[in-house]
Amino acid sequence: MIGVSQSTLKKGGLYMKKIITSLVAVALLSFVAFAEDGEGLSVKGYLRAGMTDTTEGSVYTTDTWMHGGYFGGKTRLRVNVDYTKAFGGLTFRYQQTEHLTDFFNNDNLKWAMGYANLLDGQVIAEAGVLSDRFTKTGGWEDEGIGHGRGFRLVLAPQAVSGLTLVAQASDKYADKYTATDSKVEDGKAKAGDVKFDKKVLGFSAKYDHELFFVTGGAALAGYYYGSVGLKAVENLTLVGEVFHDATDDTKAKNGDKATTMIVAWVEYKGIDRLLVGAYSYINLCDGKHSTEITPAVAYGLTDLFTLSVESSIYLSSKEGAKTYATISPGVTFKASDKATATASGLISTDKDQAKHAFTAGVRYNF
Repeated sequence: MIGVSQSTLKKGGLYMKKIITSLVAVALLSFVAFAEDGEGLSVKGYLRAGMTDTTEGSVYTTDTWMHGGYFGGKTRLRVNVDYTKAFGGLTFRYQQTEHLTDFFNNDNLKWAMGYANLLDGQVIAEAGVLSDRFTKTGGWEDEGIGHGRGFRLVLAPQAVSGLTLVAQASDKYADKYTATDSKVEDGKAKAGDVKFDKKVLGFSAKYDHELFFVTGGAALAGYYYGSVGLKAVENLTLVGEVFHDATDDTKAKNGDKATTMIVAWVEYKGIDRLLVGAYSYINLCDGKHSTEITPAVAYGLTDLFTLSVESSIYLSSKEGAKTYATISPGVTFKASDKATATASGLISTDKDQAKHAFTAGVRYNF
């Protein structure tokens, strides 16, 4: 009899899991392709990718589509699928960023949930891998109380127009039972089971007026956020966001200290072919800060060519940190409403922090 090592069995099991995951993905994509013209079904997304060459050496990378944090970003594949009916529906997002290699990693599934609209949509029940559809901050970060697997109840009372209230239970920040817990020893739970306590609970709200909006939320595990946005001026976006993270994982990474992030975003599109904007981040932890300020401008020379430039300034009070800046010029060539090609550069005042580079990229929206 030929012996088989445990490591070989383990590798074989992982291989089979990947095959099964791949088959499920193929089946799902086949369903999407078959039902793409179906009423209520929406399939949208994009693929953006590029090749970057630093001006030093002959090494290139493929993790950046276009330089800059305002107009640019990392290589990414994103697929959003929504199936919506009056009584409810389902929604999910698949996304892989930077390295288009491990397509079937569980982390690529950003959300996958079903929902039921009750009482003419005044009450909505959601379950699955959750995504906040109603009470996110609406700014540059545009985040809520986080994802995770669980259940969410949404209230949108017609008596108060613009008000949305949310309560949820998810495993995003939940503790899990260990082998030494008394309930595991008593057989009432298994090691790895999620503990149902206050850490699974979260609450959020949004009030959306024609002139402004306000959001706020709290995960009782120690995560809080809020935002205020201005809507009174046409073509002007102005939003301020704040996030405070005192969850166990964050404190463990920062010497038992909580973190606070303040984000501001302003953008104006009121002049033909011109976009002017800026965002800023202030990260606070243990009395120290790191700050990023990024102004940006883009101008469409024609319907086919757009020039853009942005500059980021990085400051920090952390020991040993240096102040530096980058400039990212770019040009976008429009082949159609769906396809564009880009060429962009990165110029840095500190090559130890960020190297000079040139990137060529393509984006296709579908």
